[in-house]
Amino acid sequence: MKKETNKNKKINLILYFLFSCICFFSFIDIASAARDVSGYAWSENIGWVNFYLEGFYGVSLGDDNILTGYAWSENIGWISFESSELTGCPSGTCNARIESGKIVGWARQLNLADGWIKLGPNIIESTDYGAYLSNNNILGYAWSDNFGWLSFSCENQGSCGTVQYGVSIEGNISTSNYVTNINYCNHLSTPTVNTGLTVSFNWDYTGESSQDSYTIQVSTDSSFTSPFEVTANTSSTSYILNLEGSEWNSEQLNWGSVYYWRVMVESELGDVSSWSSAQTINISRTHASPLVTFSNSPQIILEGRTITFTPESGETTSQTYDDSTPVYAWTFTGGDPETSTESSVEVTFEESETYPVLLRVTDDSGYYCEMGEDVNTKIFNPIWRIISPY
Repeated sequence: MKKETNKNKKINLILYFLFSCICFFSFIDIASAARDVSGYAWSENIGWVNFYLEGFYGVSLGDDNILTGYAWSENIGWISFESSELTGCPSGTCNARIESGKIVGWARQLNLADGWIKLGPNIIESTDYGAYLSNNNILGYAWSDNFGWLSFSCENQGSCGTVQYGVSIEGNISTSNYVTNINYCNHLSTPTVNTGLTVSFNWDYTGESSQDSYTIQVSTDSSFTSPFEVTANTSSTSYILNLEGSEWNSEQLNWGSVYYWRVMVESELGDVSSWSSAQTINISRTHASPLVTFSNSPQIILEGRTITFTPESGETTSQTYDDSTPVYAWTFTGGDPETSTESSVEVTFEESETYPVLLRVTDDSGYYCEMGEDVNTKIFNPIWRIISPY
């Protein structure tokens, strides 16, 4: 198999323009439309079928997932994907279209009254050999009673060898507005990528159909030589980094280090975006930030009664990670006292209301984390009952 040279293509086109009974002016409008489909398909019986020649002809995919336009074969002439020329097809819905990632319906070689080409489904012994989309490439086969199988990609043979050919649909989806969220104070959350450290990514998706999946890569270099990679089948445009079980980079992001991430998405139609540009993950802190937690005793807070707040909860105690003594900063809005730098503080609230309590813990490096919680003060209502003296 050998593709025709550009010179031969031009000669074939000139000959066709001179002798074809089909009016070429009907194709001029097509040339002005977007060319979504390009490349070559191959048939052992008719040779190459070209899906796009700039300025002359082509096949495109519309917003309605309908294929329109014309492909060209040196041996059989024009192949139409126009719905108006596909009426009366042998079976099913006639127009050429994409349904759930498969290319179904019919095309037609115009120089034969019965020149039908079935794009799919083409089922033989329960296996569908029809055309389908894979990463914007068309794989599989079309069938014609006149010339047999038409292969859309050399990948159908398992190996492209020295002759690489294929037909692809230009992707129409993209990502933008990338955001890297770094939180140093999520000690009590999961997943974390180091002590208290969570990293998440957000992006915006643009496409004619919904996002079906995304693939995230994280790397120590912007070339993504040996990246961590995860794929999720979801329309969500955010991801919380989870390295657990990956064995990549000891399953963590190191302090004082810079990493990179990028995203690639796929639509419900099988369109795949290009990789986004490398986005920076700058872990600027050189060690873990303080863990913050607190509790109060007694747990029921009554107006005017003393409540003790301590920087611990259950078996967890607030702490720093640079071997320094924690610096506490309490804020009790509406309480007495309203602020304190003591480890343990006795506080009273005089009214039955909801009061915000905030604890900030700072280490010697100036790293701090905060925890806030609303506490409810209740009126003291003694429980009593009448007891008979007898």
